[in-house]
Amino acid sequence: MNKSFFYERRNPEWYADDLRKELGINDNSALDLDNVINALDIHLKQAPIQEGILGACKVKGLKKLIVISPDIYNNNQKRFTIAHEIGHLFIHHGVHFCRKEDFNMGINTKTKEREANQFAAQLLLPRNIVLNKLRTRDISLDIAQELSEQYEISLTSAIIRMIELSDENVALISQKNNIIQRVVKSPECRSILKNGKISNNTLSYITNVDKMRQEGYVDPNAWFEDSTYSQDTRCYEQTWYFSKLDMKLSIVRLEDDDY
Repeated sequence: MNKSFFYERRNPEWYADDLRKELGINDNSALDLDNVINALDIHLKQAPIQEGILGACKVKGLKKLIVISPDIYNNNQKRFTIAHEIGHLFIHHGVHFCRKEDFNMGINTKTKEREANQFAAQLLLPRNIVLNKLRTRDISLDIAQELSEQYEISLTSAIIRMIELSDENVALISQKNNIIQRVVKSPECRSILKNGKISNNTLSYITNVDKMRQEGYVDPNAWFEDSTYSQDTRCYEQTWYFSKLDMKLSIVRLEDDDY
């Protein structure tokens, strides 16, 4: 592999870009992680680690090791975990132990874990693919599902990837038992979302096992503090209910008159 790949650079996505270019990875299909592991001469194994640790990695000289917990049953989660650990190997070197919360895209405050997530996101789902989708379509759970199936990443990871790259005034809200659990906002979304229990004026409030998918316009005040948007602003909501997880995901978008 070209030695330029190992040069220190600030943006974690650049490492992933270099790797994809070096290996000639096709943007039209899911990344073959087995080929990447073999090309980088990484020893990958699945074995129990410390309690609460989902992934670990170590690099010493030319030897590189990634260990994945057998507690990871979902293939898409396993793929992101491996890509995250590859990021640690080439950006940070040394030894790393990663807990479940370290893989949370969009909210991680630990610099190294955030960088490893950025690397993994770009490796598995390059930004140009997402931006091409968003040039002609608004962010939606439908697009996220398409990306999830085509590139073998989780639905949540696909949504967050779109949110982070979007120039729309949009946010993702996950809920359980009608209580907001997590919020990820686009760079353009400066409005303040309400906390706690969701309003009965949201579509999410009536989304359930009988009505698992809802979308349409709602009062912006159902989701946002009324002092953070203009009087003419409209709010579009799309909510899906996931019965196996007993949780809901909502995408809410604020639209001005010129939208």
